[in-house]
Amino acid sequence: MDASKVKLNNRLTIGENTCTIRFIGRIPQWPHDVAIGVEWDNIERGKNDGSLDGIQYFQTRRRQKSGSFFKKEKLLKELENSTKVNNSKTLSDHLSLIIQEENLKEVEKSDNSKHDLNGIISFGLKNVEFLGFDTTPKETSHRFTRTILDLSGKNISQTGDLDSAEVKGYFQKVEYLDLSDNFLFNFQDVIKIIDIMPNLQVLKLDGNKFKVSSIAGVHNIIVLKKLSLAGCTNSEDFIKFVVSITKIFRCDNYDFSNNALDNTCTDNQDNLTININCKVLDLSYNKFTKFPLLNLDSSSIIEELLIHDNKIEQVDNSTTFSAIRNIKSLDLRYNKITDWQFIDKLRNFIPNLKKLRIVNNPIVFKYEEMFPILVPRLPPSLIELDGSAISSMERADLELHFVNSVKKGEILYAKETEHWNYLCEKHKVTTSILPMVVTTDSFLSQMGLIKLRIMPFNFDIYILDTCTVRYLKTVIRTQLKRKTTHYNIPYSIIKIKDIKYAVVHDTLETFINEFSPLSYYNLQDGDIIHVILG
Repeated sequence: MDASKVKLNNRLTIGENTCTIRFIGRIPQWPHDVAIGVEWDNIERGKNDGSLDGIQYFQTRRRQKSGSFFKKEKLLKELENSTKVNNSKTLSDHLSLIIQEENLKEVEKSDNSKHDLNGIISFGLKNVEFLGFDTTPKETSHRFTRTILDLSGKNISQTGDLDSAEVKGYFQKVEYLDLSDNFLFNFQDVIKIIDIMPNLQVLKLDGNKFKVSSIAGVHNIIVLKKLSLAGCTNSEDFIKFVVSITKIFRCDNYDFSNNALDNTCTDNQDNLTININCKVLDLSYNKFTKFPLLNLDSSSIIEELLIHDNKIEQVDNSTTFSAIRNIKSLDLRYNKITDWQFIDKLRNFIPNLKKLRIVNNPIVFKYEEMFPILVPRLPPSLIELDGSAISSMERADLELHFVNSVKKGEILYAKETEHWNYLCEKHKVTTSILPMVVTTDSFLSQMGLIKLRIMPFNFDIYILDTCTVRYLKTVIRTQLKRKTTHYNIPYSIIKIKDIKYAVVHDTLETFINEFSPLSYYNLQDGDIIHVILG
C-alpha cells in the first residue's frame, strides 16, 4: 500500500476488520518510529481508548477500548497482506449476490413442492408421472421481501451499475438500510442508492468519509425518518457538508455525532444556517464548549436534543433559544457544567422540558446530595431526571425543602426571579428571607416552622409543617450523615427503617402516609421523633 494514503481519518481494512486512522505521530514507547493510532469498528479488536501510560493521543467514540497503536512500517505490511483491500466489491456486486441467494431459496422451495424435477407428482403413497409436465421451475420474478438491509462493513467504495435490470426495482420494499463503516466518499452515489429504494425510511452512513464537494449539484428533496452521519468528518469544512445535507433532506431524526464539530463551526453565521425542521437532533461526542448556537428555522419542531459527551461549560447569553423552546428531552451527560446559572438559564430557555439527563457533570458530582437542589431549579414540566421519574408529590417535597433552605441562607439563589416568586406562591410561603438566626418561637410558628427533637440522637431540626413525612426522613438522614463520627454510626448503614412520633403518655405512633404533610399529624413545636435505623 502507498504510504501516502496513511492519513488522519482514512479508512483501512486489516484482515477481517475495518478501522479509522485517528493519530499519526511520535510516542515515547517508540522514539525511532512513527506511531499510527487506529479506532476499530469492532470494539473487541481494540486494546485501549486512545491513551497510553496516562497520555491521551486520541479519543475513541463513546470512550470504549476500541483503539490500537501500530508502528507505521508494521501497519503497511499488515495492509499488504490484507486480501480484503484488493477484493473490495461495489454495492451492485453485493446486491447481485443477495438476488442470487434469494433466487436460490426460491428454487429450493420449488424443489420441495409436490413435483420433483423428473415430472413425478405424489398422491398419497403412489407416484404418478405426467407426460409433457413442465419440470423446469418458473423464473423467479419476486422482489426482495425484507424491509431491513444491512451492508455495513463490506468495504464498499462505489455503487457500480444500479441501473441494471437485475437490480433496479428489486429492493423497493427496503425501509432500513445500513451502509455504515464502508469506504463511500461520493455523496452522488448515495442519491443513486436512494433512487432504487423508494420506500426507504432510515439510512445509516456512519463512518463513511464523504468529500464535502461531492454533494454539490444535488437538488433533490429527499424525505426520510432518520439520517445518520456519525463519525463522517474528514475535514474542517464538514460543517458545510452538514448545512448542505439539511437543505436536501427532510428528516425527523438527524445524527451528526462524533464529527469534531465545535463552537467555531456553529457560532459563525456564514458557516451554519441550518434549516432543520426535525424532531430529534444528535450532536453528541463532538467538541462543543458552549451550548451550540443553532440558527434553526423559527418553525422548528425539535423535541429531543442530544449533546452529551462534549465539553460544554456554559450557555452564552447571546445564544438564541427561541427555536428550541419546545424541546421536551435534553441529554447533557458527560460535559463540564459547574455553574448553577447554567441550570437556571436552561429553565428559562427551555420551559417545556420534560426529560433531562445531566449525570457525570462536575455540578452533580455528589448526585444524591445535589438532587434536592437540582429538581426545584428545573422547569415545573419536568417528569424525569436521569431516568428516574419525578412525581408531583416528590417535586413538591423537594421544592419546599429548597425554598426553606434559600430562606435560611443555606442555598444561594436569586430571589428577584420569576421562578422564585412562582415557588413561594405555589407553596404559600412569603418571599422574604428568614434571618440566619431565629430566636422567637412565635415567629417560627407564624412561618409554619416547627422544631422537632430527633431521638435517640438528641438533636433538633427545624422544618415546615407543610413538608411531607418523606421529606422529613430525608432531612434526618442528611443530618445523621453529617454526624456519623459523633454518633459512631458507620456511614454505609445510615438507612432509616422507620420513624415514629410521640403522642399522649409518650405512646409511639407510625406515620401512615409518607406523602402526607406533617401538619396532618398535628405535630407541634418541641415534639419528639423516634428514628429506627435499618
